[in-house]
Amino acid sequence: MKTIILILFLLLNNNLLIIKSCPTYPNPIKLNQNERLLIEAYNQIDELIQNNMKLNNVTSFIATIVYMDEIVWSKTYGTLNPLDDKSPPLTIDNNIKIASLTKVFTSLMMYQLRDNGEILSLDDKISNYFPKFKINDIYKFKSSSGSSSGSGKSKSDLKDNSITFRQLASHQSGLPREVPCDSITYGTKNCTENIIFERLSKQFTLLRQYSEVHYSNLGFALLGRILGEIISNSTNNNNNNNNNNNNNNNNNNNNNNNNNNNNNNNNNNNNNNNNNNNNNNNNNNNKIKTNHLNSGSSSSSEQLQYENYILNNILKPLNMMNTTFNYDDIDSNNLALGYEILKNGTFEIVQRQNSGWNSPAGGLYSTARDISKFMIFWLNNGIISNNNNNNNNNNNNNNNNNNNNNNNNNNNNNFIVKESTINEALLPVSLISDGLTAYGTPFEMWYDQQNNIWLKSKAGIANAYRTQMALIPPLKLGMFFSSQFVFDTPDLFTREASQILIPVYEYLLNKQQQQQEEEQYEVQQQQQQQNNIKLLSNDIFIGNYLNEFGSIFNIFIDNSTGLLYCNFGNGFVYLISDFDDNYNFPHIKRISLLDPKQHICWPIVDGANEELIYFIFNDDVDDNRNSIFCTGVQVLGQFLYKN
Repeated sequence: MKTIILILFLLLNNNLLIIKSCPTYPNPIKLNQNERLLIEAYNQIDELIQNNMKLNNVTSFIATIVYMDEIVWSKTYGTLNPLDDKSPPLTIDNNIKIASLTKVFTSLMMYQLRDNGEILSLDDKISNYFPKFKINDIYKFKSSSGSSSGSGKSKSDLKDNSITFRQLASHQSGLPREVPCDSITYGTKNCTENIIFERLSKQFTLLRQYSEVHYSNLGFALLGRILGEIISNSTNNNNNNNNNNNNNNNNNNNNNNNNNNNNNNNNNNNNNNNNNNNNNNNNNNNKIKTNHLNSGSSSSSEQLQYENYILNNILKPLNMMNTTFNYDDIDSNNLALGYEILKNGTFEIVQRQNSGWNSPAGGLYSTARDISKFMIFWLNNGIISNNNNNNNNNNNNNNNNNNNNNNNNNNNNNFIVKESTINEALLPVSLISDGLTAYGTPFEMWYDQQNNIWLKSKAGIANAYRTQMALIPPLKLGMFFSSQFVFDTPDLFTREASQILIPVYEYLLNKQQQQQEEEQYEVQQQQQQQNNIKLLSNDIFIGNYLNEFGSIFNIFIDNSTGLLYCNFGNGFVYLISDFDDNYNFPHIKRISLLDPKQHICWPIVDGANEELIYFIFNDDVDDNRNSIFCTGVQVLGQFLYKN
C-alpha cells in the first residue's frame, strides 16, 4: 500500500524529473534576426521583464541577449538614478556592480595559472602555495582521535591544511560564508589580511570538505588572494631571471665595438624600464587606482597582484575596458545607482563601496556590453572575437617587446585558455539532491525540464545590485540581466526568458541546418568530382563480420537513400558516415547512433556511438578502386572478418 501511495505521489508531483530520451541539440549557425519568430520571442521577453519589474518594485533594469558572437537583443528600462525621473535613461554602457559574477573571473584566473603551470593541479592543497592561512577543523581532529594512533592530539592538530583550489572554486571547502569583517570596513585598516587571518585562526570550518555545497564568499576571496601571491612569487622569479640575463648580455656586449656598446646599453636601459613597468603593472594604460584598495593594508602591493592580473590577462584581451575593481575609475555620471527600501517604506540610494580584500568574491564593476563580450568568450570555446583581436594587436606587440612575463602566453594564439579548459570549467562538480541543480567552478547550473537543457548561470547580489548571467552553451545563447534593486528571485527572470528563447532557436536552427546539410552535400559531391576522387562503392562494405569469439558486426544499406547502417547484432542501429569530408581516409568511417532522441542517454554515452571503424581491404587503396573489396574491419578494439 505504501508503495502504491508513493508512486501516485510521484506521478502527481509536477517537479518529478522524467527523462524520456537523451536530448540532442542543433548546431548553432547564423540566423536572420529579423525572423518573425525571433522578433515575437524578444517581444515576449520584453513583456516578461516589464511585468516582473512591476511586481517587484524595480524601476531600473538592463537586459542583453547574445547569440554566437554578437548581441542580438538588448533593452534598458528606467534611469541611471532610479529615484530621479530627470536622470538620464539607462544604456548598456552604464557601469553597474556585477557582484558575485566576479567569481567567474577569479575562477578563470585559476584555470589560466593551472594551464600555464603555475599551479600543478586544482586538487593541490592551498597550504602548499599559501601556508600563512590557517583555520581549525574539528572533523580532522575527530577522525584522527578516533584511531589508535590519534591519542595525545593537541589543539594545534586542529589547524586544517587540506583545502584545495577546486574545493574553494566549487564552494565545497567547508569554509564560512563571509569574510570575518563588517562589510562597511572592507578595504580599510579595519579589515586587512592580517586581521582577517588572525580572526580565522580562531574559527572552525563548518563542514567536511566535499561533504556538501556551502556558498562561501570567504572561500573565493581567499582563492583570489592565493592566486595573486602565486603571481607575485612568479614575477619575482622572472625578475631574478631577467637580471641574470641582463648581466650576461652586458658581459657579451663588452666584446662589441663602442658604437654597439652604446646602442646595447641604451636598449638594455629601455628594456629594464619596460620590464619594471610591466612587472609592476603601472603603465598609464594599465594602471588600477588604488587609493581605496590600499587603505590600511600592510601588504597592498601583493594584494593588488590579483586585480592587476585580471586587468591585463582577462579584461584587456577581451576588450572589457569599462570593467574595473575601483569605482574611482568610473565616471560618476556613468554609474547606474542602486537603491533599497528602508524600514519606514521610503527609498534610498545605496552608497558605493570598494570590496578591498574581498574583491575576488564580488568586487568588479562592469557594463552590459562588457559582460556580453565575456559571455561570447564562454560560448565560443574561449576564442577571442575578431572585434577584440584588433584592439589587442598593439598590446601583444608591446608585451612581446617589453615583457618576459609568461602569464600572457595564451594571448598570442587568440585564446585566454584552452578549449578543453572552457569545457572543464562549465562542468558540474556537485549535483544537488533535487536532481535539477548543480554547482561547478563556480557556475550555478539548472536543468530546464521543459527543454531538456542545462543553463550555466552565475548570480550576483551586492550593494543594491542584482545581476544574473545565464549561458546555454549547446545553442551558444547567453543572457545578462541586471536590476538596480535587490529582491527575492532565484534567477532574475532568466529561466522564464530561456523557456521563450530555446524552442524558437531550436526550431529555426533545425530548419536551417537541414537546408545547409543538403547544400553542403551537393558542394561536397561537386568538389569530389572536380578533384577526380573515385569513391568506393558502398556495396563493398555490406556484409556480416564475425570473429572466433562470437562477436557480430552487420553492415547493410538503405536502397532508397544509398546510406550505410550497421549494428552489433542487437537493437541499436548506427549510421555510417565518412570520417573525412575530403575523403583522404576512405578506409575509416564513423558510426553514430540512429535517431538518438529515441533512446535514453546510456547507449549514447556508454556505447559505440561516435566510434571509428577501420576497414581492411584486399590491397592498398589507390586510384584503381574498382578491383578493391573489403575483407574485414576493426571496431571497438576487435578484428572481425567478412563471413
